[in-house]
Amino acid sequence: MITFSFVNYSKHFVACQRSFLIGGLRSFLSSKTKCNFDKPFLVKLQHRSVLKLSGKDSLDFLQGLVTNDVLQLPSQQCMYSMMLDTRGRIMHDFIMYWLPHDSDLQVLLECEQESKDTILKTLKMYKLRKKVKIAGECESSVWQALGPNALDFDTVNSLFTAKSKSLLFKDPRTPLLGWRIISEQLEVFDDSTKPLENYHAHRLKLGVPEGANDLPTGKCSPLENNIDRMNGISFSKGCYLGQELTARTYHTGVIRKRLMPFMTETGLTLQYNDRIKSSDGKVTGKIRSSNSKGQGLALMKLESLQMKHFCSDNEILPYQPEWWPENLEH
Repeated sequence: MITFSFVNYSKHFVACQRSFLIGGLRSFLSSKTKCNFDKPFLVKLQHRSVLKLSGKDSLDFLQGLVTNDVLQLPSQQCMYSMMLDTRGRIMHDFIMYWLPHDSDLQVLLECEQESKDTILKTLKMYKLRKKVKIAGECESSVWQALGPNALDFDTVNSLFTAKSKSLLFKDPRTPLLGWRIISEQLEVFDDSTKPLENYHAHRLKLGVPEGANDLPTGKCSPLENNIDRMNGISFSKGCYLGQELTARTYHTGVIRKRLMPFMTETGLTLQYNDRIKSSDGKVTGKIRSSNSKGQGLALMKLESLQMKHFCSDNEILPYQPEWWPENLEH
């Protein structure tokens, strides 16, 4: 059962009942540990688009462009991945779905709506003589199941009618995100949907970035932004665009910064790249994104996590999500 609890999502947060927490922030965090919903629900992800690739070379074509091992997509059905530039910086993140249909092998590529034209242009540029048909945005919509028992398949199925034309996939980034639904015609019950802000609040609690707002195009590296945590990269596949720096960092270097979720007082306005400092004035991180509910993502120096953190004179609390491994540097 999903409890929508910051405590349940974060071992670090449970351990953070430290004396330096100010009373106001302690009270705020305590108020956020209760479930806000008493039953599961669906959220339509209007900010996401679905592209379609078909043809016998579809998998081989994508294999040379993205970070994950696309040849494993037929067995996994659903896969998270990124497209990098030649410097190894993130250009786009997306989820791929496998849809074998007779002799026409199909891959659906779910991406940020604002990025779909750029992604299409990039795919067509690298297509060359590959036997791949790259279609524009298809009619499918994307939904997410959230709330209590939203990890249960039968529970999610009960949220829409039997007439619905839909496919359900476990979100490949972390099981705590529940079920992703791709549908050409999803007929939902009147009381089973909620606004998009509920989805964004849920993934921010879990520390899951999505789209250019959390992963600025051409400005951030995949490992610092947890591609390995979210099952989005293969270190055993062949070459792909931007592989060299990413592989070198993984095999020879220690990752000293990670994108992490944080919490602070409700209503604060924190901007992209605002500096996070310790009580002695040292820069310990930078804000990546935030909302009005006191949730956000920040790129943090891992060595500084036990310190007290401030941004624009407001205390913030970064924490390690429960679904991460213990060792933050690898």
